[in-house]
Amino acid sequence: MNKIIDRVIFCLTNNENYIDFWNYISKVYKNKFNVIPTLFFSGTNEEFLNLVQTNRLSLENGEIILLPRIKNIEYNKNLDWTCTWGLFYGASLYPNDVCMLSGIDQIPLNSIFFEKIKELNPRKNYIIGFADAYDNLKNNYGDIVYPSSHHVGLGKSFKFIFNIKNSWNEELQQIFLHKKLCPEDNYWGLDELYSSHMIKQHIDSGNYCNILFLNDFKKNWASGRIDRANGSIYLTDNILEDIKNGKYTEYHSTRPFNTNSNMELLYNYIPTIINEVN
Repeated sequence: MNKIIDRVIFCLTNNENYIDFWNYISKVYKNKFNVIPTLFFSGTNEEFLNLVQTNRLSLENGEIILLPRIKNIEYNKNLDWTCTWGLFYGASLYPNDVCMLSGIDQIPLNSIFFEKIKELNPRKNYIIGFADAYDNLKNNYGDIVYPSSHHVGLGKSFKFIFNIKNSWNEELQQIFLHKKLCPEDNYWGLDELYSSHMIKQHIDSGNYCNILFLNDFKKNWASGRIDRANGSIYLTDNILEDIKNGKYTEYHSTRPFNTNSNMELLYNYIPTIINEVN
């Protein structure tokens, strides 16, 4: 029997604000959602081995792949666009798996997104799950910009729509040719600006891969978030009980990970979902 979603794809650099989320979020997705957590680490081999050997990046609940640094590609250490493009490149490596992209600090709390994706059939369609999140923001080419989080589709759909190359080196060289899309000197956001441009190009070309836009972020998802944007997060007994009953969509964590309290208690209250297509 097929799963609704096979893999959830994350990305990381050696950034203390995010590293410690992996061991937690991989346990959540594996045990609560029956999904293979897959992490793409953008950095040096030395950084990668140190984090794995010290168990800060554990292999217990998911898979971790190194994306090495590429010469002559500009990036900012703390705002690294090459890391975030690793989401799209990473998904393309699993042609027959339904992959979902996610930020590593976004902890799912109920099954609503899976249920909506199931209705849209990600084995046939490519789905932009947060299509309305940016209020019709446009890039320098006039294309509507979509968040990279919660794109869902077969790996081969990612590869086809975004014309992803077979090697990481070739892929980054290709993306960097479009650096003029990005108004920032450090090219932060280039992943979303470029992916949105390619989505528009794909639709205009009339190619076979059907792209669906899920415009549910403002209406349901964001309003159901326990969100760091609203200030400090306190997990009261009432909130935990509502999480257990599936009321909330997502725990949008504070950073770094250790600034979040009662995370094991939160884990215990996250419902276990059935990730299957009948």
